[in-house]
Amino acid sequence: MATISNFEILPEEITLHVFQYLSCADIIYGFYNLNTRFNSTITYFCHSMNLIGVTYKQFDCILSNILPQISSNIRSFVVNGNWASFISNKLHATRFELTLSSMFPNLYSLILECFIDTDLIIFLKEIRDLKYLVKLDIKRLTGRHSSELLKNILTANNGRLKSVLFDQDSIFLSLKTNDKNIICSNIEELTLNLIDCDMLGDLLKLIPNVRRLRISFGQSPGISTTTLMNVSPLIQLKDFELHSYGMFWEFSNIVDILSKMPSLHRLTLDLYTDDERLANGQNLVIVLPLSLVEIQLFILYYFSESPIKTDSLLATWPKHIPVSCWLNEPDQYTIIHTIPYNVHSILIPTAIAIANSTIESSKSSAEAFGVNKYYATSEELAQDPDIDTVVVSVKVPLHKSLIMPALLQGKNAIVEWPLGRNLQEAEELTQLARSKGVKTMVGLQGRQSSVVKKMKEIISSGKLGKILSTHLYAGGILWGPTIDESKSYIADIENGANMITVLGGHSLDAMCYVLGEFESLTATTHNARKTIELRDEKGNKIRDIPLTSHDQMSVSGVLTSGAYASAHLRGGSYKGTNLLWEVEGTLGELQPYTDIFQAVRIIELMGLSVSFISILVSFIIFFNLKNRSHYYNHTKIHFNLLLTILIQVIARIINYGIQVKKSKSSSQIESIQCSVDESIHIHETSSILKNMCPLILIFSQLSITSMFMWMLSEAIYLNNVITFRPYYKSSTTSYFYILGWFVPFCITLGWSMIMFIKQHGKKHKCWENYQHLKYFRMIDGPRYVVMIINFIVLLNVIRNLFLKTRYDSEIQIRDAEYRRSSMNTKFVRKAIKPAIFLSFLLSITHILNIFVSPGKNY
Repeated sequence: MATISNFEILPEEITLHVFQYLSCADIIYGFYNLNTRFNSTITYFCHSMNLIGVTYKQFDCILSNILPQISSNIRSFVVNGNWASFISNKLHATRFELTLSSMFPNLYSLILECFIDTDLIIFLKEIRDLKYLVKLDIKRLTGRHSSELLKNILTANNGRLKSVLFDQDSIFLSLKTNDKNIICSNIEELTLNLIDCDMLGDLLKLIPNVRRLRISFGQSPGISTTTLMNVSPLIQLKDFELHSYGMFWEFSNIVDILSKMPSLHRLTLDLYTDDERLANGQNLVIVLPLSLVEIQLFILYYFSESPIKTDSLLATWPKHIPVSCWLNEPDQYTIIHTIPYNVHSILIPTAIAIANSTIESSKSSAEAFGVNKYYATSEELAQDPDIDTVVVSVKVPLHKSLIMPALLQGKNAIVEWPLGRNLQEAEELTQLARSKGVKTMVGLQGRQSSVVKKMKEIISSGKLGKILSTHLYAGGILWGPTIDESKSYIADIENGANMITVLGGHSLDAMCYVLGEFESLTATTHNARKTIELRDEKGNKIRDIPLTSHDQMSVSGVLTSGAYASAHLRGGSYKGTNLLWEVEGTLGELQPYTDIFQAVRIIELMGLSVSFISILVSFIIFFNLKNRSHYYNHTKIHFNLLLTILIQVIARIINYGIQVKKSKSSSQIESIQCSVDESIHIHETSSILKNMCPLILIFSQLSITSMFMWMLSEAIYLNNVITFRPYYKSSTTSYFYILGWFVPFCITLGWSMIMFIKQHGKKHKCWENYQHLKYFRMIDGPRYVVMIINFIVLLNVIRNLFLKTRYDSEIQIRDAEYRRSSMNTKFVRKAIKPAIFLSFLLSITHILNIFVSPGKNY
């Protein structure tokens, strides 16, 4: 019999092994304070604390409760510059920023990520009095290249920092040392991006004791090393890296730099040049420090004389510096690099060009994407000597005519599946590519789908056990009963955009990517539809045209894994969706549910049904209260308010009900966007439903506006009841009906007429994105005005009620008038309580809608 062990009693070695699979934040959040043994073990993992990527709940808990207890054990901590945007608790901010040194007394390394330069300057003021902090890493710094930032960083923490590193994704920094007395003798290691090489002299004066220096220069108009003349030699510097792209260095520049580094052990030069002396190894060896042990070179040398003899160039380099040469004769440059070249990244120049159907279109695209070259034809593009690969992204019938010129000129070609219209064209292009010594490649983007990737991850993990079978059902709307005029070429199988070359290729490739290739198979294609209805851009029928492309396709067989696989592809949709895929394993089954839309609508329908029943119950209650005279006017206002909500619910139920019903239809004729809040799809929509689309929208907007107006009526009535005692006995509600129904009717009518005029003739659009159009302000504006008025009136109601209650309490109990007044006060309080609650919630909720949620940026 198996025994069950508690995690707490497991040996220390197993606990440590489990912790290796968890992040530091997860370990602390999940196990800290369970017992003293865990706390002692966790102390080891607290040395490096990184809270990046944790949930806000974890972040809040760790920062508030756990971090103050373990902060003395933390040696490395990561700070993200974006945290300030969601840490609203002032206590957290105070703990985190103002007492950094007291929270982390033993901090050795601090990592700052995603800061803006201005925010970083402010944060640097809090990095002080940290006795052991000597290392500062800055990643993904953005901003405007402040000239004071670098000095502030190097002198942070009271000048205790020894290592400061900027990553490649950070901005290029500027340096101006007006104060010659400022020297950061504490800096021993520095990696940064510097705007201009003219600043190198000032930088070297600033860090005289640096031992390791890595500099990446930005592109400046020219290169000058004159500022190095007054720089004293850096005796302590042992490791130096220079990275520069787009600027051409001369041999004399390198000589000036190396003359200030007499004790170098390791040197890396990654630069461009057109100076032959710098490409000649004999020249460079002479100026290298005698102490040099290792050298890394990546020199992109542009030559003016053609052709250059690479063998002669390589012969100039001594044997103890092994180099290789990569010649690009058409572009007249060669790359000289040491073997091996142990640097994380290199930059090789490339050329990009665009060719569209017209020269005007090509020019426009080139300007939009920052491309320097553009052509009118694919032939001109293929003849460009700087281009070695051509990417084709057009309709299938044009694939061959655009790929052929590239292959004839010896260029590689990339195209979305399929390569050609049919097997004959694909074989012809492939044979041509082989004869030219180049490659063709087709793109199958189904593999990039998040659903497909997740399926592969689950199946590869073995959670389903041995795969027994898989069945895929897919629908293609383009081969259904109707087709737009712009896509009419798909109906003709000779054009190559058919069930096999498009839907079949992508779907079957995704299946094979997840489950493996076919070992054996059989396939069948069929034309169940002989014609297809052609429609214009407005959705009107033009005529029926022949459909020679297949609208039915089935494939079945056995995979290399031994599993049985079948796929049925058909024109139109399959059960209201375009994909249904099932995978059967010995331990379970997997089915990705891609039609989330229908599931969401069903859930919404269930919620709306509950609301509908609740409103009906409320109506029954109001009808029972109708006989109480002193509640009568108030009840009528509530009755009309609920009536507006009822209209909204009915409109949504009708709208969503049509969506759910039609999404189950097996045929998919047209797409109509018709919804109260967002677009929906309605299949085989009759003319009646087309007309219902705007009507449902109009009634919904009318009810929403009426709801706000009746809320205003509610607030006015309550204010008058409190302010004028006899008001509730003698008031009339006739003007409330004008405010609650007639005014919204006029507003909605005006908006509807404008929308009918502006949206007339639009293809299958039921006022798409109407809420984003400027005309929507006609009905949205009055609602916000009502919300503001409601809120102000309700505050006045509460104030008057408070004053009345206090006044009544001062009257003696024996006074008979007091009893009546007390009863009146209790009556008013009882009558107003539900109304205040309802009005307050509606007003505040809708007012918050005018603010943009930060989550929408993600």
